[in-house]
Amino acid sequence: MTIEKSNIKLSLIEEADAEFILSLRLNERLQRYISKTGSDLSLQIAWIRDYKIRERKGEEYYFKCQDLDGNDLGTTRIYNFRGDTFELGSWIFAPSAGSNAIIADILTKEYAFENLGFNFCTFDVRKLNKTVLNYHRKYDPEIVFENDLDIGFRLSKPVFLKKKEKFLQLLK
Repeated sequence: MTIEKSNIKLSLIEEADAEFILSLRLNERLQRYISKTGSDLSLQIAWIRDYKIRERKGEEYYFKCQDLDGNDLGTTRIYNFRGDTFELGSWIFAPSAGSNAIIADILTKEYAFENLGFNFCTFDVRKLNKTVLNYHRKYDPEIVFENDLDIGFRLSKPVFLKKKEKFLQLLK
């Protein structure tokens, strides 16, 4: 499966993407706000193999984002499908991705809402990750939890559809 829109392409993660994923997750600047991971490439490949089983079952979808020239930009994932709700995560992008990270986020949510039929999206953001926190707050999501590290949000499909147009206009 590939999703192509604007100037980016989302494709399902493959084992060959393990090195790219590790390069993002081990980047000193990017890893400040995500769960820690080791540098063992074989463990990342094994995780992807396990993920591919869940993907075939329709339990989650993990995307690599590229520009139309084939340059790898980042990753995003939808998982923890519960009734009419999905969770969004693994959203990590190279600093060079710029606004393409926002487009990838929009495309991922759009796919889950419109193609998979979900009505709600949940996600959490580290409180210290001010830039990402401010971006997500612009959707006016409901806060569902808050602890010392994170704020958890819930975004409805109607609110997303209304707000996404505003973001897309700003990115033009």
